[in-house]
Amino acid sequence: MHRRRLVAVQPRAFIPRTTQSEHGPRVASNQLLDRPAPTAADQVWVGDITYLPLQNGNWAYLAAFQDVYPNG
Repeated sequence: MHRRRLVAVQPRAFIPRTTQSEHGPRVASNQLLDRPAPTAADQVWVGDITYLPLQNGNWAYLAAFQDVYPNG
């Protein structure tokens, strides 16, 4: 990068602001451990959300959801 005079873009430190910052554990417990595996599609869905910093200084949510049934 130095030879080509390229410089890495270093994003600013990003800390999302939430409405409740002292809410206990940051990871939810697994509610599916003691349940039987799903037997059909649309019985159990899992999801997660994260924050993405944007180049203009704002941020956006990225949410992903997936059906747990392996043959769905």
